[in-house]
Amino acid sequence: MQQTSPSVSGRLARPTQNAYRQRCADVIRRLKLEHGLTNEELGDRLGCSDETISNVENMRTNLNPVTLLNIDFEFGPGTIDPIRELSGTRGVPVGAICDTDALPALTASVHSIAQARAPASPGGAVMTHGELAEMKPVLREAIKSLNWLLDRAERGEAA
Repeated sequence: MQQTSPSVSGRLARPTQNAYRQRCADVIRRLKLEHGLTNEELGDRLGCSDETISNVENMRTNLNPVTLLNIDFEFGPGTIDPIRELSGTRGVPVGAICDTDALPALTASVHSIAQARAPASPGGAVMTHGELAEMKPVLREAIKSLNWLLDRAERGEAA
């Protein structure tokens, strides 16, 4: 398999056609397996022929850029990340929160809740409307972080 760690110069090894075809074949095989698709069904979803799917799977041809985009479109952002990895990149949805550390937002929300439930707080153990209203931005950030973690978990990715 193609080297994906930085070279002595700090750059990744230049991708080769063979490495590209191998990664494309791996993605096609994974999609077929995970979604129980035939070559024809996958081709229909990607806008290409079943012969193209077979040729890619057997490393006899390259996937064209439109088909690559259709893979991410059909199966979600990041599906072609194993291919992008050859250049040291990955796909992130437009508008995505790229906060890879959810802990600060979650910690801030727990801290806000604890303060609002403290005996010395305006509502005591019960949060007042004002306390909740003040917490909204912190709680929204925590929700975004949790959703990011859930998305990663559902795609079987590490966080």
